[in-house]
Amino acid sequence: MPYTELMYQSNSIEETNAIGEKICSFLQKFDLVSFFGDLGSGKTTLIKAIISSLCPLIDKDAITSPTFTYLQIHKASTPIFHFDLYRLPAIEDFLFSGFHEYFSEGLSFIEWPDRILSLLPKTMLRIDIERQNIDQRLIRIQRRS
Repeated sequence: MPYTELMYQSNSIEETNAIGEKICSFLQKFDLVSFFGDLGSGKTTLIKAIISSLCPLIDKDAITSPTFTYLQIHKASTPIFHFDLYRLPAIEDFLFSGFHEYFSEGLSFIEWPDRILSLLPKTMLRIDIERQNIDQRLIRIQRRS
């Protein structure tokens, strides 16, 4: 199975925003993108940069993490579904809510994907963010095809 891996070092929010713009060139219409990283590692910041780059007409302040609602939908030519599953009690709650049905409707960005890992395709775009210090992040992008 072919495999691609890219790594970026970010030393600031501005660099993370630039990496978000680069990630846009890897995205395909119905990609599922999973974001792994500890609390405060920058998952939401990177997602915000990607969405802002894909949809410049969306107010950047309107792009927030849906921590309590689990899902925020951004209307664009290809809809963007931003999931934050940090507070999800169980995978059954995700299925019961019908959230998995969004995966084939547009781009899906998932924070805390480990909560539903068994539902995710092996071909997902996986982004790992490792906090190295207060400003520095190592961002690893992996795709199996």
